[in-house]
Amino acid sequence: MDGQYNNLYNYNQYGFQPQQVKKPIWAAVTSFVLSIVNIVFCCCMTYILAPLSIIFGIVSLAKKWAGKGLAVAGIIISSVSLVLMIISSVFMNTTFKEPYQDMMKFAASPDKYIEEYQETGEVPEDFQKYCSPEYDNWWKFMGYDKFEDFFADYVKGFMSTYRSYNNNTDNDKSSNESNSDRDKFFDDYGEKPVEL
Repeated sequence: MDGQYNNLYNYNQYGFQPQQVKKPIWAAVTSFVLSIVNIVFCCCMTYILAPLSIIFGIVSLAKKWAGKGLAVAGIIISSVSLVLMIISSVFMNTTFKEPYQDMMKFAASPDKYIEEYQETGEVPEDFQKYCSPEYDNWWKFMGYDKFEDFFADYVKGFMSTYRSYNNNTDNDKSSNESNSDRDKFFDDYGEKPVEL
């Protein structure tokens, strides 16, 4: 045993260094990259990417591989995004479940609600519940005094998006092609914009 240490000392004395095994860094890099990709895609794959990132980071730290900083960063970023995703999922399935379903109802048949809104100037009956004072804090948080203001902006934005989409579609079509549903929409709403 002493001879081994002497040999090591002799090598060092003459300027030779014992060959060191290079520690892999791929697990730490993978952990960090997955955590960043998760953020870039706005958490749409958090339940897949975050656990993978955490696992690769832990493996890298447990085996004492290179890239400790990257592994720690990957674990922290993924853990935070996973916790935030769980919290937002709980809120979406409790507090915001009904508003989300109502907005999907609007998106499923917008012409019906827009026509009713333009004829009466009032929020359609399906959405009247949001005019209640219990929701006032929601609309103030979003920068509106009341739901009526929010709904007017929502309708205006929806129509603007629909018009923009169809203008882009028209550029791709020949001039002889037409779409009766799109033409009907503009006949009904294009000439009579919502007054805000």
